[in-house]
Amino acid sequence: MQRRALSASLLRRRIETKAFAYGVSSTVATLLGEYVVDLLRQAVNEASPSQQT
Repeated sequence: MQRRALSASLLRRRIETKAFAYGVSSTVATLLGEYVVDLLRQAVNEASPSQQT
């Protein structure tokens, strides 16, 4: 499987679109998209120091 970069804004929009398609309100879909992007950013930031040692 080839590795591809995915921007945070594109990921957020795709999550929002999919959630809205499942019937989630637009406000909740937006919050869900932002939350997932924040979780990924936090995970990357936590993993970075251990990879540098």
